[in-house]
Amino acid sequence: MAGCWVEGTKTFRSSLSITSFELFLVDKKLNTLGQFLLIDKKFNQSLLWLEEQMDSLDLGHQHLSLKIPYKVKGLHQNLPFDAVDLDLLTHLGAYYHNTFILFRDFRSQSEDATSEIRIWPQFLNQTINIIVKNSGDEHLDTYVILGYMPGGVYVKEPCFYVQSRPHTEVAALKPLPKGAYWNQTDWTGALLPISTIWYLEDQQSFVFSFYKNAFEQLRNALFG
Repeated sequence: MAGCWVEGTKTFRSSLSITSFELFLVDKKLNTLGQFLLIDKKFNQSLLWLEEQMDSLDLGHQHLSLKIPYKVKGLHQNLPFDAVDLDLLTHLGAYYHNTFILFRDFRSQSEDATSEIRIWPQFLNQTINIIVKNSGDEHLDTYVILGYMPGGVYVKEPCFYVQSRPHTEVAALKPLPKGAYWNQTDWTGALLPISTIWYLEDQQSFVFSFYKNAFEQLRNALFG
């Protein structure tokens, strides 16, 4: 999981390795500037390490500011990252990696080739927004969101999902590929639980077809 490039005295970014559960600082050539093992460490220790690294490496962080477009709630800075299951994290990392490839391929086939693929810290959901109507104001654009979530919010297992902004009625839309369904509780959109694809040989193609089917139906509904 890589952060955005930061332009300070030097260009750098932070990243999190899911497989080893380490924080990294890297330069533009992806050379490692520093790394920090998070297992049994606390959240505030990781922030202190980042600050110390940026200071010792003279990255120009004194002139940088962190602008977050949402409120981050429920941070427990004094709780350690304990009982970390690296095998499980490696499995989880594969889902993020494979979903990233799907999003990248979907973006290349769409008219909107500029959308960023992001992971959001609130629920660790990975998303890409495909703009279907550009208003000139990003807050007023009409778009369809493709997403992957490791579980715990919409369903109790990892899932792939598609929803639109603004929301649209889905009751009259056509059925989705086997295992997927239209959700109408709390929000409207398409859901595909991960357990429904375990038996498939070509899971990537099936999930891509799910995204494509739900995307096209929601896009048509937005303009219907």
